[in-house]
Amino acid sequence: MDSGSIPVLRQRASPRDPNLLLILPLPPPQSVHLINVARPMSRHVLQVVYDGRVFRSKTEARWACCFNALGVAYQHEPTVFRFERGEGRLAHYKPDFYLPELEVWLEIKNEGTRPPDLVACWKAHRLALATHQPVYVFFGEPMGLRTLRCGNAYRYDPHDGGVTRCHQFTQCPRCSRIDVAPYGLASGVRCACEWGEADFSNAGCVALVEATATARRHRFRTLGQ
Repeated sequence: MDSGSIPVLRQRASPRDPNLLLILPLPPPQSVHLINVARPMSRHVLQVVYDGRVFRSKTEARWACCFNALGVAYQHEPTVFRFERGEGRLAHYKPDFYLPELEVWLEIKNEGTRPPDLVACWKAHRLALATHQPVYVFFGEPMGLRTLRCGNAYRYDPHDGGVTRCHQFTQCPRCSRIDVAPYGLASGVRCACEWGEADFSNAGCVALVEATATARRHRFRTLGQ
């Protein structure tokens, strides 16, 4: 994306709230098209085969392995979104995962623990507004078990496109529902369980720990082997 088409990033933060709220001032998309055509993968990324699918990187495949270990249904790159960028230009976006049971989109950034550039994530912002569903941009450890300074995922709100940080996967210890919640706290799981003053973080979630360990141990087959 050329610099002339990137809007200025505005920030709004409360010094008392570490969950920094940032707003990308992009208007709702005027036109969104869904196309089911495959795009060629980059030759610079090691492609691997897992679960009968070809993944663009071992990082993405590890996430899929985690979902299988947790019993979370996933769709890998189910469709391509095409956004109008103005002046007759189009931008294509193929999110990494869609979780139908949670009704959320996931984008996996294979850049280690470095937070992604928010301006570069403008497509996730547009996707949330277009589909009316949350979009999470994850980085760092799978499932977000390792708490980073800026969290492990940005969440793009489907209503106003605002993005918040510090989101992680977690599990309700009462009903065992898996979900993405702020700071990985079980009280943020969308379930019917009631919580008092006590709360639980994903750091003590055995299912998540075992799922990530399974993904790390798995020997993925490189495409062409």
